[in-house]
Amino acid sequence: MMQMTGTGALSGFNRSITVPLSGFNNNLFIFAPRAAFAPVQTAAALCNWLNGQVVGVGDPDFDLLRILGGYNYGMPSPGQIQLVSTGSGWAVSKLFRYHAPYRIHRRTRRSVGRQVRQQHPAAAL
Repeated sequence: MMQMTGTGALSGFNRSITVPLSGFNNNLFIFAPRAAFAPVQTAAALCNWLNGQVVGVGDPDFDLLRILGGYNYGMPSPGQIQLVSTGSGWAVSKLFRYHAPYRIHRRTRRSVGRQVRQQHPAAAL
């Protein structure tokens, strides 16, 4: 889930949108070694590839909304994850905290035929 808030001419735009990730093979995270069998494990992580998109079938605002991030897109993405033992498995206690650049490709319903690409500086994802 991503909260989108407009600025400037789009200051009235405020929407939560789900951007599904495009399959595990298209998204790759690399983790540093962790302490084996410890009930709480914290590790450095690197987002190598991250890509998700909404294709506008039925979407009121976007014909296309694609978000890209990660080292292999030229946007270094260091972060951290914490896993906690549940007894029968593992739960993510802390999500990736990235302060990483990302790129947005969008084509809105109001600008059919026009595609905008924006690269944003570091942000927490």
